[in-house]
Amino acid sequence: MKLLFLIGFEDKNKIGGGQYSIFMFARELSKNNEVIVAYDNSIINDKYNIDSMPLLYFSGKGKVKSFANTLVEKFSDYFKLRPLIKKNNFDFIIGSQRKTAIKAQQLGGIFNVPVVNFVFETPVWLEEKWPEWGDLYRNSIRLKKAWKKYKISLEKSDIVISNSKITKNEVNKWANTSIDCIAYPGVSQDAYRSVKTKKSNQIIYVGRLEANKNIHEIIEAISLIDTKVRLVVCGTGSQNDSLKRLANKKGVSVSFKGNVTDEQKWIELKKSLFMVFPSSFEGFGMPPMEAMAVGIPCICSDIPIFKEVYQDNVEYFPEHDVLELSKKIEYFLKNKKILSNNKEILIEFSKKFSWNESAKKITKVLNRNHVN
Repeated sequence: MKLLFLIGFEDKNKIGGGQYSIFMFARELSKNNEVIVAYDNSIINDKYNIDSMPLLYFSGKGKVKSFANTLVEKFSDYFKLRPLIKKNNFDFIIGSQRKTAIKAQQLGGIFNVPVVNFVFETPVWLEEKWPEWGDLYRNSIRLKKAWKKYKISLEKSDIVISNSKITKNEVNKWANTSIDCIAYPGVSQDAYRSVKTKKSNQIIYVGRLEANKNIHEIIEAISLIDTKVRLVVCGTGSQNDSLKRLANKKGVSVSFKGNVTDEQKWIELKKSLFMVFPSSFEGFGMPPMEAMAVGIPCICSDIPIFKEVYQDNVEYFPEHDVLELSKKIEYFLKNKKILSNNKEILIEFSKKFSWNESAKKITKVLNRNHVN
């Protein structure tokens, strides 16, 4: 089959999140299909050798850059992307939440190509679990319009794929569509094998720095224990400055790494004793899976998505219970033998999260809907 993936990486160094998972599905599917990735602004194509049509992107914030990016994208749509579709007899155009899904649906309609769209979350679900986002959503006409367009694109899609059972259930409540396939993200078992580093007295968080991620709870929890440890934070977001102020106020050693490359992420994971991931909202939550892949435990909030995905293979604490989190952290720090004893069990469990196996599920549903 010939597949066109629409993927939007705005930060070429950002490795993670929904767009990264779509790219990795494209990579796996390219092994047995002809795949072209459009508008991928990342550097990882150089590493994985996927045929791509890059989009010039001006990083940073501001109205001028936003306007420039909009112009460049419109130019590329008409003079690069549409001619590409005309030239190639694509079997499917594939997008994901939200922007590329909307574009995939529009292009599929124009060129009579079946559309596949991925979904990770819904606005109703986000409002319920992430109050700050809900406030933003209710006061933003632009955001409401974008979600409405995305909802319509899902309802018109030929195939809809979710990243978890919980996402499937939430989408069924929100949109008049059915989920054709559940494809868990995977972990690249070969990505970190060559990484050599020594353990350090550090624990790690990987992900966006947003209110719903509750990174401040890690800092507060560490401030309650006597055992000294450094927290390494990989990622950026709106909470970056407030978290730095909190760390200084609480006297907690925190190393803010910002957005890291794939290689840097694996180095920091391997150096760490364990991960803490206290998020209140996830459509899936990939970092605990990556922690287990290198054999380090993860302490997670006890939200339903983690229980679906990770079952009893992570250590849970009651959501927002900082005191209980501090006890879990201190217990691991004082009983480091437990960390090494469970290493092989964690690595073995992580192997169930396979890009290849999920790609097989996606291929199966594509084949069912493929018109020769």
